[in-house]
Amino acid sequence: MVDLKTFRKKNGITQKELAKFLGITHGFISQVELGKSRLPEGKLEKLLNNDRGWAVDDLVETDKSTNLQTEVERLNKTIDGLNETIRIQGETIKTQSETISKQSETNINQLKAKINDIKTFLGSESSTKSGISSTYQQRVSTINKKYGTRYQVDDLQKLFSSSLWKKMEVKNYDSDTIMKAIGYIQNKSTDEDVFKGLISDARKRKNVPEFTGDPFVDEAVRDMLRSRQTVDEMYQYFKGI
Repeated sequence: MVDLKTFRKKNGITQKELAKFLGITHGFISQVELGKSRLPEGKLEKLLNNDRGWAVDDLVETDKSTNLQTEVERLNKTIDGLNETIRIQGETIKTQSETISKQSETNINQLKAKINDIKTFLGSESSTKSGISSTYQQRVSTINKKYGTRYQVDDLQKLFSSSLWKKMEVKNYDSDTIMKAIGYIQNKSTDEDVFKGLISDARKRKNVPEFTGDPFVDEAVRDMLRSRQTVDEMYQYFKGI
């Protein structure tokens, strides 16, 4: 910023005289001296090259000093900004590095756990063909004991993919209820006459009898036995599963 007031005082110039020389208003000179306005470059050039004998050395030095100070301040702000950016990036890199390290450690531990599981499996009897067969047979035996069914290993796979199972799942019956209902019907299917009576009871709309004592299972039994299939077809189906 040009120190116009100092320049004017040293050269004994009034604001009015200076305004007239530069071709600007008296009020504008006042604004420049108060630091509210900046002297246009063209007017400053005219002032520096004046033919009135006015000394301009102080004016030039002041302007250069002001510009230098402004530039230093700007550079300092830039440096501060860069330092802050470097600090933030450093913290981000540190955080990311710690996260990656923790994730790597977690992955390694998970991998170790899986390897141990594989070693345990390979070292057990169930890893052999006969062992696997025995494991599944034990599970089927547990199911038969729990639900009163007579399944073999292959029977369960057929049951889970059968239209009966899918039909009951669509009606939102859970697996436990379906298995209990099938076990009940399967036990009744050992005698055809008993089975036919069971179907007759299931198809009654009034005075519906209880089958198992569990209302949810009883409803599942009725849904299974109200099929459009003939009694003989249903008897063979439940006898076979």
